[in-house]
Formats: sequence, structure tokens, C-alpha cells
Amino acid sequence: MRIRRISLPLFTVLLMTACTMSPKKSPVEEADAEQYIAQADVLMEDRNFSAALSQLSHLDPEGPSGIQAVLRQGQAHFRMANYAAAESAYRKALSADEHNHRARHGLWQVALAGAPEKKQAQIKNKIAREAGEMMERWPEDPTAQMLASAGFHLAGDREASMESLLIAVNRSQDPQLRMQLAAQLFGLLRSERDTNRRLQLCRLFLNRFPDSPYAGVTVSLLFLTLNKNQTAEKSVLDYATQFSRVENPHPSLLLGVAWGLLQHDLQPELSLQLLELIGTEPDLPRPMAAEIPYLQGVALMRQGHLSRAKTRLMSVVREGVLPASAHYR
Repeated sequence: MRIRRISLPLFTVLLMTACTMSPKKSPVEEADAEQYIAQADVLMEDRNFSAALSQLSHLDPEGPSGIQAVLRQGQAHFRMANYAAAESAYRKALSADEHNHRARHGLWQVALAGAPEKKQAQIKNKIAREAGEMMERWPEDPTAQMLASAGFHLAGDREASMESLLIAVNRSQDPQLRMQLAAQLFGLLRSERDTNRRLQLCRLFLNRFPDSPYAGVTVSLLFLTLNKNQTAEKSVLDYATQFSRVENPHPSLLLGVAWGLLQHDLQPELSLQLLELIGTEPDLPRPMAAEIPYLQGVALMRQGHLSRAKTRLMSVVREGVLPASAHYR
């Protein structure tokens, strides 16, 4: 058979045509990649996981932000109960970087969520074993300790979960990781049933994370737990005084202290001072802003200033956020 030779100009035209028919996808710049990831994070917070996956599809898995994109793909697929796709993404992220502890935690979640009930105990034992190995292999890494704690929690070992979380809390200095640790510690203390243990965890939380949005609920839980223990009022006042003086408190913490004092009929003067201080904060959430005049009205009642108390409470009624409680007062 005779092979026809193609001239160089014709070959060049064919090559250019082929390139035009199959264009190479241009790489996404790193700044653009971070923007895509940020947008995907917002979409996942809004539970729009399909749209998040669409954003992440723009990124090259081999690019600078590729592993972060793959990790988020795993998270999105897991939230959509696409466990096979989630496992594939997590394994890819972990194979690219063995220090990707979030990918390992994602694999634990997938294994447990997608397993039949008869295999649950076996999988939990495996998760606990791997979480222990994570703690031993990366003893100085607070992220590893935090996610080991989450693994122990999945495995149902509350004591081990608490132990590893406290290690992470004591070692972490990273601001973003501190926020995650605060959320995880808050979850544990909120579910704690032993009153002494809950008091211990509340004190730890408020000492370590007074600037957390969870600080207000935590101090309220502290006062409620003290009330259940029938602790002397002196203890309530001691805690309230201590936590009203911490540096850089979240406004909700001071609001919780004011609430606790009034709940126990203590120090209305201190409560009013704290409420006045919180009122100077800009951009307070509407429920918190409404609670300030309500508690001011209660504090003024306790001091016997009934006319001023009525004025404050009526302002709450007009706002319509806490009308029933204000009407009752």
C-alpha cells in the first residue's frame, strides 16, 4: 500500500485545527482559585452543595489549591449522602498529603455513615484505633489532636475525645483553629450530663475562649448548673465578677453575666454597668440588642426604680422582639 505524504503547510493547518477543536483549559490563577474556594465555602454554608461543586470544578486538582478543592468536594458529596464520591475525594486528598487530617476524618465519617448497622461496632473500633495512632504520630500538632478528638467522638469514646481535645486547646495558637476548637468544646460541654464535669468545662471554655460567640450561652449554662447544684450565691457572684473582667470578651459573654446576676437576684448595679457597656457595641444582632433594654428594665425593677423600669420595658414591647416577657414584667 502506498502512503501518501502530507506537505508541511497542510500538516500545520491540520495541527492548528486539532488544537482549535480541543482547546486546553487555561490554568486558574492562585488568587482566582482562592476566590472559587471562598465562594464554595459560602455555598456550602447555605447548603447549596451542587452549586459549591460547580464552583470547585473550575480548579485543577493538580494546581496550588487543588487539594483544598478536592477536600471540599469530599465534604459537599458527604453532605449530599454521595458516600462513594466523598470517599474517592477524601482518599485523593489524603494520598496527596498524609498530613491532611481533615481528609482522614472525612473518611471516618463516610465509613460510619455508609455502613450497615451490624458493622457499626467494628468500624467504630477501627476509627478509635486510627485516632489513637494519629495522636501518637503527630503529638505536637493541635489540628491532629482536635480531629483525633472528633474521631473518638464518632467511635463513642467520650473520655478519649475529651482528653485529646484538651491537649489541642492547650497547644493551639492559630486564630482560625481556635474558633474550631471553641465550637467543638462547646458541643461537648453542652451535651455533658455530669454537673461537676459541666462546671469544669464551662470554666475552661470561658477562660480560653471569652471572645467566642458561644461564650454567652456557656456562661448561662454555668449559672444554670450552679443553680441545679444549689451552690451558694457567693459562687455565682464570684464567677460573675471574674468573667465580667476578662480581656476582649464577646458581648454575649457580658450579656450572659448580667442575665445570671439578675437570675439569682444579685448585683443589679453591676448588671446595669455591663448592659450599658454592651450597648456601645456596634452591629449587635437584633435579639441581643433587644435583650439589653429588657434586662435593664429588670435590673431597675430590682433597684425599685419602677417608672424607669416601665419605660425600658415598654420600649421592648414596641420593638416586638421579647414582648411576652416584657409584658409580664
